[in-house]
Amino acid sequence: MVMEPDEITEWRWFELDKLPKPTFFPSRRIISNYKHKRIYGPD
Repeated sequence: MVMEPDEITEWRWFELDKLPKPTFFPSRRIISNYKHKRIYGPD
């Protein structure tokens, strides 16, 4: 469900090495951490 229909026009899937630019900084950081196996969570 899209909560902000005026802000989000579509959802698309991309390969991690073929992401569109620009990428939202927090998303870019999470993806980088994931690719380098630096995932943090509850122990």
